[in-house]
Amino acid sequence: MRTVTFSDGGMVKLLGDKFVCAWVNRRPDLKFKDGLYPKEWRPRGLANGAAVTNITSVFAAPDGTVIHAMPGYLDVAGFKRHFEFAHALQAQLYDPAVKREDRAGLYAKAHLKAAKEAKDDNEAEAHRLLAERFMRVDELKFGFFDGLGNVFR
Repeated sequence: MRTVTFSDGGMVKLLGDKFVCAWVNRRPDLKFKDGLYPKEWRPRGLANGAAVTNITSVFAAPDGTVIHAMPGYLDVAGFKRHFEFAHALQAQLYDPAVKREDRAGLYAKAHLKAAKEAKDDNEAEAHRLLAERFMRVDELKFGFFDGLGNVFR
């Protein structure tokens, strides 16, 4: 995702304007060695959803609340779609008119609705898993999505 999704200037600006960005390589043993490919080779990206056990995009509020998370590689269009979902849900959850104790219910409802509108079964299941647990970043364990299949759109 570093060489495709996060190299897109529009995506970089959008993320930088709205979120604090960080990444962790869960499985550094999968890192390609320098020189593995010729210098003129340019990555075209993976299928959306590939690398479910290594990549998870997490969108969190400044207080550490997980707003949305999606496992697997996402191209620019796929990442932007999930970003927009997360951004809209964050605005809804942190609206001053919303009571703190009502956030979990709104969160679950939004993820269940997104599950019904998902592009495929794995994406729908990821939303259903998230709907079951309103959590903070430190509670989102790396194996949370590991039961999902490996490719979705």
